[in-house]
Amino acid sequence: MKLRAYNDADADPEMMRPTYCRWETLSAVKKGISYYHPDKDAEWSIRRLEGNPTRSVVVRELMKRVLLDEVAGNGAESMERGPFVEQEYEQAIDLMEENDDAEERLFTSGIFRIQYNLGGRIDDVSKQKCVNLVANKDIQHDNLSLITKLNWSKNVRTKKQAPWQILIGAKDRHYCVLIGLAMWLEFMIVYGRDKGCEFVWGYRGSNDVDSIRDKASKIMKQVINDPVFDIVLDEKKGTHSMRKFATDFAKRNGIHKDDIDHRFRWRSKRMQDNYASTTIPSTDAKVAAALCKGGPIHYHLKEYSGINDEWVCDKVCPNITNTYGPVIGKVLGRALLWCVYDTEQTKVVPIFMVDRIKEVYNEVTNKRLADGENPVEKVPLYVSGDTNGNLILEPMIEGVGEDIPQNETKEQELERLRKRYDGKTLEERAVVQRTSGEQIDRLGSNIAGLDRRMNTMEGNAERRHEVMMQRQDRQDALIRQLLRQPYRVLGQKGRSGRDVLPHLPHHDDRTSRLAAANSAAVAATEASRSLASLTDNPRCLHTLWHEYNVGLGGKKAAKLFTNRERGRDRSRYSKRLVFWKKIDQMVRAGHTSTDAINKVMNHYGTNLSVTKTISRMTKDQKEKTYPAILN
Repeated sequence: MKLRAYNDADADPEMMRPTYCRWETLSAVKKGISYYHPDKDAEWSIRRLEGNPTRSVVVRELMKRVLLDEVAGNGAESMERGPFVEQEYEQAIDLMEENDDAEERLFTSGIFRIQYNLGGRIDDVSKQKCVNLVANKDIQHDNLSLITKLNWSKNVRTKKQAPWQILIGAKDRHYCVLIGLAMWLEFMIVYGRDKGCEFVWGYRGSNDVDSIRDKASKIMKQVINDPVFDIVLDEKKGTHSMRKFATDFAKRNGIHKDDIDHRFRWRSKRMQDNYASTTIPSTDAKVAAALCKGGPIHYHLKEYSGINDEWVCDKVCPNITNTYGPVIGKVLGRALLWCVYDTEQTKVVPIFMVDRIKEVYNEVTNKRLADGENPVEKVPLYVSGDTNGNLILEPMIEGVGEDIPQNETKEQELERLRKRYDGKTLEERAVVQRTSGEQIDRLGSNIAGLDRRMNTMEGNAERRHEVMMQRQDRQDALIRQLLRQPYRVLGQKGRSGRDVLPHLPHHDDRTSRLAAANSAAVAATEASRSLASLTDNPRCLHTLWHEYNVGLGGKKAAKLFTNRERGRDRSRYSKRLVFWKKIDQMVRAGHTSTDAINKVMNHYGTNLSVTKTISRMTKDQKEKTYPAILN
């Protein structure tokens, strides 16, 4: 151990510094020796010189000393890679895209974009399989995004499948994963690199994961060591810096650490991870949107460009379409078309691809674009989730407060549409719609909170009512017991010195006491009957449910009635029970009582009386024709 740390087996830790290896290296060496030792579970005995030497006091003290020297800055130099900052990351992407070798240029810029977007190691991204790059399974969002799946992060041990994760575009081209995929896949398939290759990033058609990883790492090292590369933070950089930068970027944009763990496939040791689903679209998309500098976007074909998605699949990316299908073809094809007509990104696309696409687009006759205008616009994308955790993706295409005249000419329409895609207008629209979306989200959260509070209050009211009824029953029982007992008159003594009953002529004392007790029992029974009774005419279904769940006017809740109390008003109770059971069933299924009652009212009619609503529900129950909305 001393030889590894000090390069001297007889070194004195008090006099020398451990500059030849780090504490982590010594820990790995210690574990390796202990693993193969026959007495690895036995403590080291200094007297008998037997046992596991790595568990001796001397080794522990040596490890502690090495760690203290490292903390004090007197140890070996750390090989840990620090995170990129924005300037360094964008420099790295620019230098990769300036490479004269087209395949290296597209390979490295694409693989590091997706490493940043998914927060994976370069090993994980190198193993991304072609079969795991698919269209979004939600048909409402398949025109706006893709989904993919990588392996779990390092040291994660679970039998669960890795999650499906969303890929969306970013306004800043350095951070957009779609353009990296579009350029690389079209190039890869044109040159036949996909033949027999199962990996998305199969450089020169390689099926060897190690060679893919080593090629990416080698080019990253060349970029960092390039004299042009300006290091902002004086730390060692490498492929792992990309992952740390993505984590910092998401945190700076207000993403919770649990959501980052979910997106980057890091698992904790909490019990909930054994039961929770690995794929949560709304959480995953929220982190993906935060990683998009300038905001998430949708590549949208302008209405006056003269082309549609089918044209894009056939002319822009026919190879991607044939290999991955038209849904992926139109998503990546629009991104590729934007690259071709963008003044900066067109330099990255291979020349033969640019010439081919521009040639076929020049043949389109019904386009009304200005000279040099891009047929594809980056439209802001609203990313959110509802109260049930469902993903919401909404492109902000419609103009805010856009005034469309009735007799609009083609020139006026063209001018209006061009104004719609003006950069300032897009920014204003994004701010307005995102603010509205956030307000809607907050409103939905407040409503959900109010529902929870109402349910809690209803439960508390039910418990208070039950306690009150139990106390009243005990008091009634005590009163009846006291009235049935004989009483004594204090002050009168018999021969034995005990109190005796007074002599009341012409009066049967026992009979009067029994009559008083019976009248008290009758009065208590009448009181209990009045507390356990149903109202005559409930005004609405909400009142009817309140009668069952809590009780009206201080009366007992109908669900707490005994068999005798239900029998006293059997007709009304049995009729109303149809409604009560249905609402109770819907509440148990996850609805709030208010939502369940509103659904019943909307189905049977809001203007229908309580009696007619119950009659129709009884008929549906007998014929088993309840609609699916009431399940």
